[in-house]
Amino acid sequence: MESDASREDRGVASTSYDDAEAYCKDHCDDWRTLLNKVESAIIKARDEKEVPVYSTKCRIKTPESVYLKTKRRGVSLDSIEDFSGLRILCLFEEDIVKVHDAILEIISTTNIELIKFKVYNFNEEWFLSDIRSSFEKYFKQKNDFKPATKLSGYKSIHYIVHGNYNGYACPLEIQLRTLLQDVWGELEHALSYKRGMIHPHIKKSFTLLAKDIETSDILMSHLKSIHNKETSKDQYGIKKSGLKRYFQYENEIYPEPLKADGVTGLCEAYVKKFSYLVKNKHSIEDLSFEEAQKSFDALKDEIYRLFGAKVTTDRRLNYWLEMEEALLLSMNNNYDEALAKYEKLLPDHNERYVLHFRIGEIFLIKGSIPKALRSFDRSELMLKKAMSSQGDSSVFSQNLVWIKRKLAYTYWMLGEEYINKSIELTFDVEVLLKDKKLHFENYQEEFSNHCNNVCWFMTEKWQLERRRFSGDVTKDDIDKNECYQAAREDAKRAYEDLVAAMDQNKAKKIEIPSNLLDTAGYYCYCAYMESREPTYKELAKKYAADCDRGTNYATLSLTSLSIQINHITDIMSLG
Repeated sequence: MESDASREDRGVASTSYDDAEAYCKDHCDDWRTLLNKVESAIIKARDEKEVPVYSTKCRIKTPESVYLKTKRRGVSLDSIEDFSGLRILCLFEEDIVKVHDAILEIISTTNIELIKFKVYNFNEEWFLSDIRSSFEKYFKQKNDFKPATKLSGYKSIHYIVHGNYNGYACPLEIQLRTLLQDVWGELEHALSYKRGMIHPHIKKSFTLLAKDIETSDILMSHLKSIHNKETSKDQYGIKKSGLKRYFQYENEIYPEPLKADGVTGLCEAYVKKFSYLVKNKHSIEDLSFEEAQKSFDALKDEIYRLFGAKVTTDRRLNYWLEMEEALLLSMNNNYDEALAKYEKLLPDHNERYVLHFRIGEIFLIKGSIPKALRSFDRSELMLKKAMSSQGDSSVFSQNLVWIKRKLAYTYWMLGEEYINKSIELTFDVEVLLKDKKLHFENYQEEFSNHCNNVCWFMTEKWQLERRRFSGDVTKDDIDKNECYQAAREDAKRAYEDLVAAMDQNKAKKIEIPSNLLDTAGYYCYCAYMESREPTYKELAKKYAADCDRGTNYATLSLTSLSIQINHITDIMSLG
């Protein structure tokens, strides 16, 4: 091991390669330990708290690199701060603020000391204000830093932190930047870094490239802003559409204590008020929720008065009470509290399919689509197990249809590459509806809704195949493409089935919801844009006009209504 005396006696000019190699050997394990600790914390924040980290890069300097740095910078080994480095990349500049906040939280809550941080080439006041606010939040002191300038032009935030390992102040450099800025930094490193004099043409080109990359970052942020607005609109629609009401808990209407004298009336009053709350979700007033909550509280108090400690030992009763309490929380938009309650039930009630379904609904509302998909998948699996062990029932059939529809919608939200999975699930629903027709009291409405879903997904697939063509497309190109032809024919058949289902609704004096009319209009609009047949244009306009007279009964009605408005706008612009 290197002695303290020899370290103190060593001067910059006398640092040899052997000195650098020995120093690296002494401390390499400490550098790697600190590096892994911070990177693991960042990845955990990304996975558990959805901190927008795109990727991380790690490196530990080689003895040769350390040796050259002492010569190039004229520094001693003990003053080098970047023996190990962690680079954290984001896709968008606005994400940097969130990741910066996460980095400071990790530093402030672990045995790591922030020595300094520098902000390079960020000059936007809103950005600097947010960066400064995070620092003051975690370290309770003012920091009136000024942005530093790098002649290269690329933007980045650098942190130097120390971890204490047996008295050794182990340094680590953390760099935070966007993916585009990282590409810029790598180019600069490859073409000029540590290579002596830079050719003037290269230097000028770097300056111009820096401006181009900054413009690209701004454009990417603008596109992200547009995407965020669209996503927020979708999430608002999901939230306002409410949650599926379940009182049929795994084919059990109520636990036995809920049928006791003194409880039945309170239970019915709660169900009545909660049913009103769900039915009027779009125009609900706070008073309606408060009344439902008061009814539930009165019911809960009476149950505890009558049964006392049995409430906590009766597995089914405790499950019902906790589930209803969580559902009320979610109806009042307290999604995190509701989710915490649901997840607390999982260890003892993992076999309950309604529990997984409810968790999936909240993840869907929060925009965590893969987690929603995982929960809906588990719900379907648990329901099928219950059907296998308990036998078939109308409740099971209805709920399985509902789960599969939610799964189809969730896959659709994941992106166009999942459209076939959405279609597959929709046809699963068709089989269920036909095989279990007697289980559905309102079969005609269920079937017309199913035809609507098939037509929607088939038309989406048809348009997806259309978008695969690039540049000018001739009719011959289209006629020769078998995938496109198949998708178009499938969409046409689905449209014809939807029209037939709407005609049946009309004959039976069943209201035709506006979301069905919108889907029919969307298909006709797409058909007109390809064929230019006037009949399709007139039909599209008729369906669009009829939408005004119908009610939207889609599962996610506000989301559907937003899509409907866009379709009507496109159709009416045809002239």
